[in-house]
Amino acid sequence: MLNFYATSGYTGGARTYAITNAYEANKFAILYGNNSTTLPSIGSGGSVVDGGLALAIDGSGKVGIGGSPSELLHIKNASGDAAVRIDGSTRSFKIEQNNYGLRFVDVSAASAERMRITASGKVGIGQTSPDSESLLDLGSGENSGYTRKLLVTNTGNSRAGLGALSNIFRVFYADDQAVQFGTVSRDGNFTFSEKMRLDSSGNLLVGGTSLTQDDHAHFEPNGVLTIRRASGNGRSGIAFFNGSTNCGNIILNTSSTQYNTSSDYRLKTAVTYDWDATTRLKQLRPARFEWIADGDDAVPVDGFLAHEVQTVVPEAISGTHNGMRDEEYEVSAATGDIYTPAIDAVLDEDGNEVTPAVAEVIHSTDVERPEELAEGQQWRETTPAVMGTRSVPDYQGIDQSKLVPLLVKTIQELEARIAALENV
Repeated sequence: MLNFYATSGYTGGARTYAITNAYEANKFAILYGNNSTTLPSIGSGGSVVDGGLALAIDGSGKVGIGGSPSELLHIKNASGDAAVRIDGSTRSFKIEQNNYGLRFVDVSAASAERMRITASGKVGIGQTSPDSESLLDLGSGENSGYTRKLLVTNTGNSRAGLGALSNIFRVFYADDQAVQFGTVSRDGNFTFSEKMRLDSSGNLLVGGTSLTQDDHAHFEPNGVLTIRRASGNGRSGIAFFNGSTNCGNIILNTSSTQYNTSSDYRLKTAVTYDWDATTRLKQLRPARFEWIADGDDAVPVDGFLAHEVQTVVPEAISGTHNGMRDEEYEVSAATGDIYTPAIDAVLDEDGNEVTPAVAEVIHSTDVERPEELAEGQQWRETTPAVMGTRSVPDYQGIDQSKLVPLLVKTIQELEARIAALENV
């Protein structure tokens, strides 16, 4: 055993060190004592007498700092905490394990915590208290530009990621690229198979990669929905289900579209053909009218008033005559502050101020949330929105195709009368 000691530089007096290979079999160790008069040594049962184990390297190459190693690199101390500090040219970072889990701390920025992995496996980046229901919590606050929270940059400086701006969540990619959604194979090759695409023009394609591809559907930014099927007759375009029951569909033919509602005889009962259509038809009151919403551009059109048809052909009408419904609306919008957040002082490893702290700056108060904010600015709510409930019309609708059976039956009755008169 080789002993040596330092005479200054330690609180409470000098410490004595011993280098030994007799701590345990095939293990090299550095021991320390608390003063220069008591030499550190190996006690009975392999325990360290006076002080502790500073460094140990066993025969398998495992390194223990502050104790005997059980892993390739094992750092520990009496309190159960551990820390690794990395000094760079301008900043120092510390990786610390303690009762919080695992923390990554910027020592030269007033020991600001940058990331945390909690004991329960939650990860917080810029967030010291990760949300208990989230695996990854990126914290609050907004960055400049596209307010990115998670950014991926690939060759060519294309940027993609996730972001947040006020109450808006964003998924983004470079402006000349498409966002693809799909699956990967389970064969170990992870082959990507595209299922949906948002292209650079704002078109949303499902089941296709171009607007002219067969057997896909797409939404265009101007509100147009297009369904493209390979050429042929009887190709289903849209199917309608009520629960598990197919109650209608739209069929695409080579040059026409067929709108279907369920009509199979096996779905019906109490079928009769003996009823008076002419009398009922005469109760209908076709009218000409103008739509209020068209204003000065309104032109007269032909049609019906729903409640008048409802008494004759109720299955053609939805809703209730003079029906009303409750509608929630915003009486007054939420208001708050537009501000630039405060910035903490930046300290060097000795605690000296490198960059002074900057106080929070409030630019506006009691204002509604703006659509966009200047770079570096944020908005916070101080007064919540006031909501109210009002009663508004619940308008009726009409399916004029439901009048066709009445029209056909009336024509048949009129044709029978005409034939009878012609035979007199």
